[in-house]
Amino acid sequence: MALTVGDFFTASDAGTWTFFERATNDRIAFTFRARQVGQNREIELDPPAGHRIKSFFDRMAITPVGLELRRIQFTNENVDIQPPFLLTLGPEANETANLFPQNLPGVPFSPPFNGVITQKHVTAEADSQQAARWELSLVSRGRGGDILMRAEFRFVRARGLDHYSGDFYGNFFIYERLPD
Repeated sequence: MALTVGDFFTASDAGTWTFFERATNDRIAFTFRARQVGQNREIELDPPAGHRIKSFFDRMAITPVGLELRRIQFTNENVDIQPPFLLTLGPEANETANLFPQNLPGVPFSPPFNGVITQKHVTAEADSQQAARWELSLVSRGRGGDILMRAEFRFVRARGLDHYSGDFYGNFFIYERLPD
């Protein structure tokens, strides 16, 4: 049976996903919530109140065709991604001409800010010791080709986001999920 995006998330509708953020040596316990809205399963990941996040996609939706990135939080700003950026498991290209809005604070180069998945790989379960993985690399550039963001994602079957690293305009981040 073929893997779906939903296989890479927990079946639970609530809980805590704790990450170790290497740049600050902080343990960050995100509140995880999921709810079914029509055919979509909407995912929310909220950090503790007052915690400054360098860069984190905190709103997503599992749809019948893939995973939509809907919002990113960085340096205490919440930025909606309109339209949502669709990520798929298959070989088709995942790209958008406008990943981020034009009015990003503190960014000195010109929009539009595209989004391109430059690599993606799905590793099926080799045995009972190794869970299936979905790994992606994202790059976002401004009009002149300047890099705004680079990100690496790793999702693990039945666990969700397991690793997220990269930089957002020179602010580096590494989030590693801790055991539940």
